[in-house]
Amino acid sequence: MRPPLPASRSARAHSGAGKADFSRFDHQATYNPFRGLRAWNVPSRRWFLSRRRKIRVVCKKHRAGKSKNRGRSMEFWLLGRAGMFEVAKPYPCRECPLQHCPGLRPLEERQLDYIQTIKTGEYRFERGDTVLQEQESCDYLFTILEGVAIRFLTLDDGRRQIVNFMFPGDLIGLQGAFDDVVSHSVEAILPLRLCRFRRNDFVALIKEHPRLGYDITWLAAKEESALEGHLVSLGQRSARERVVFLAVWLLDRALATGIAREGNKFAMPITQSQIADMLGLSLVHTNRTIRALDRDGLVQWTSREICVPDMEKAAEFADFDLSEKTVRPFI
Repeated sequence: MRPPLPASRSARAHSGAGKADFSRFDHQATYNPFRGLRAWNVPSRRWFLSRRRKIRVVCKKHRAGKSKNRGRSMEFWLLGRAGMFEVAKPYPCRECPLQHCPGLRPLEERQLDYIQTIKTGEYRFERGDTVLQEQESCDYLFTILEGVAIRFLTLDDGRRQIVNFMFPGDLIGLQGAFDDVVSHSVEAILPLRLCRFRRNDFVALIKEHPRLGYDITWLAAKEESALEGHLVSLGQRSARERVVFLAVWLLDRALATGIAREGNKFAMPITQSQIADMLGLSLVHTNRTIRALDRDGLVQWTSREICVPDMEKAAEFADFDLSEKTVRPFI
């Protein structure tokens, strides 16, 4: 059972009179790792979202059995939005999991040592959490270590256009001007683990390690190339071709980063509404197209998984080039 709310907030919340008074709320709270976020003796997620500031949350294990960490305090920093927590034990750069991704080029030891000096931590986001918010300032760039994210723009009336999907090794924040506000939003589709860097450190990085500077330019150019393919889908491809192209592109990226399973299957909980936002189709048209492609055996797309039984046949149908197998750099 969740602990009771502070008296001032609880009384006013039940009475419905005005807004709750949080001014005297103690931000120090306990956390039970066996019960998850529901065990936090802190205000709701909406309360966190309304306070875009650092809130220190001291977490303690109530029970740890025979764990050597029994009774040990763990500290997390909630930065800006609910769901963004600093990882207590980040990967040393020499043990970075991206070093072993089949579709990524490993970094040299001297490059890893330099990146370790400019790395400012690792952070986790749950599915649905916002990493970057459109029209807000951000002093950091993030490399995706685990998970998948979407980059999108939102119109004033709430309509959304998903611009691209981001996979392990991609650099979040590179797609906008360094000295300007963020021109897009980024949201987690799968739980994310991000490596964070200060934007200002990239000037020295390019100067001291020109190869890494070239890699950043390559990533930006590759992002432009991916956008060209999606733009052609919006302008020229039929609805069936758009869905197949997106499925093959997603699965191709998932296979390259080692997060797809055997049988050309990729577990990603993407809704038909998000597919429609990406492809510029109505929700009804998207649903009919997905069912038709399933009957034809080209793409099996559920709310939890993407499966393309025959990648070559699907790629030929959507005019997707599978022959390009370049190894991507990362920072």
